[in-house]
Amino acid sequence: MERTDFVSTREEVIRNICTIYSYLSGVDGEDDKQWAIDKMKRGRNYVVEIIDGRLSFCPSRFAGYVDNSRDKHDENHGDGTETDGRLKEFYNKVEDERLDKCFMSEMKQSQHKSPVVREMEQNTVEFQADKHEFIKNPVVAEFLGLSNSFD
Repeated sequence: MERTDFVSTREEVIRNICTIYSYLSGVDGEDDKQWAIDKMKRGRNYVVEIIDGRLSFCPSRFAGYVDNSRDKHDENHGDGTETDGRLKEFYNKVEDERLDKCFMSEMKQSQHKSPVVREMEQNTVEFQADKHEFIKNPVVAEFLGLSNSFD
């Protein structure tokens, strides 16, 4: 079943981001939190907004429909390609390692590190051959809780 209830304003996108963050906070229960974590880790393209002074991320497939919710998304998650096209009206596509690092930090806060570890392993394949280069990667060092200083 096709969805046609696409967002038409940036404010609608921001409401959806706030919705998924409310699920991530666990305020609606552990089941909703786990659902939101799954959506965050499965996303391919994300909308990035600054909300309350911090970067917030949301899978485009969730962000792209008006007043989206877990129930609406589970009933019909729609097509990410279509939402990506609609979201281009409000956002530019950007690939930036700094945003990747911020996203990893957000995911790390979920206390479910295994999906983050898997993604980091996939994103650092070129460092895998030389383990010394891998550990020098600042994203890996930060994730492992290592200090940047040698004191």
